[in-house]
Amino acid sequence: MIRFAAALLIAAVLLGSVAWCQNLLTQGIEVRLTRDVHAEETEPEEGNAEAEYELVLTPGFDAASDPFALDVSEKTARLLVREGDKELLRYEQDVRRGQSIRRADIRFGGNPVDLFVEAVPTPDDAANPCALRVQVMRGKTLMAETTLWSAGGGSVISAPVRLKLEPHRERLDRGLGRDAS
Repeated sequence: MIRFAAALLIAAVLLGSVAWCQNLLTQGIEVRLTRDVHAEETEPEEGNAEAEYELVLTPGFDAASDPFALDVSEKTARLLVREGDKELLRYEQDVRRGQSIRRADIRFGGNPVDLFVEAVPTPDDAANPCALRVQVMRGKTLMAETTLWSAGGGSVISAPVRLKLEPHRERLDRGLGRDAS
């Protein structure tokens, strides 16, 4: 019985000393979780089509004039985005692969947004399938994103796109990588 009581006393002393040391080491550490929110970084309201947006096009190809177009002047569009009859973006200069073309201060007519996107890859790039990323931003927040592909064989990218204007939030997936939600 005395051995059992001595074992309990020794265990209590050891565990008590560990708890006391841990308390001494951590009592000076203050943990605070805060979030700084600046005026321009506040989250946008979902579905507000009357706000100002920025349209960003990023081609995965070099864009140049269409050699088979009826109008072969230098004023032909390399990248073109329309909403109904309204031209939102018309870019007439050559574009390098990966160069982002931006147009800010765009107001859309509703949500979801129906766009028509057209892009002209160079003949060398058009021989293979080409990608064009279309993004709609509001401030620093990504609201909508899609990637269009050409069929290859010399074809241009020409397609209607329907985008729903909602903020894309990201979260950290507890060490398993980033996961869009």
